[in-house]
Amino acid sequence: MAATMSDCFGLVSAPVLVSPATDDHRECLNGVHRSDGGSIRHHRACELDGREVAHQDVGRGVEMPDGTMAVLDDVALERLPLPTRHLIEVLGFVPADTIDPISGGG
Repeated sequence: MAATMSDCFGLVSAPVLVSPATDDHRECLNGVHRSDGGSIRHHRACELDGREVAHQDVGRGVEMPDGTMAVLDDVALERLPLPTRHLIEVLGFVPADTIDPISGGG
C-alpha cells in the first residue's frame, strides 16, 4: 500500500510517494466454528447456523480457493513451518538508467 508524504528542504516541500518494497505472503488464519468450519465474527456467532459459539468451540481455519474452510487443529498448527528470522528475497535488479530519479518508477 503506497502512501503520499512530503519531504521538506528549508522552505521547499516536495511530495513523495512511498511504496512498500516487499509483499506480504503470510496466510491469514480465521476464527472458525470447530464443528462445521463456519467463520466466527467478533461476537463469536457461526455464519452457517447463526448461533453464538462458546470460546472453547472456536478453532482456526483458512479459506481454500474453492471457498471451503479448512479447519486446523492444535496438532496441525504445531506442525506449520514458522519463519525463524526475517528475510528479504531479492527477485531481480534493473539497470539504473531505467529508473526515473524523480518518481522512482521505470
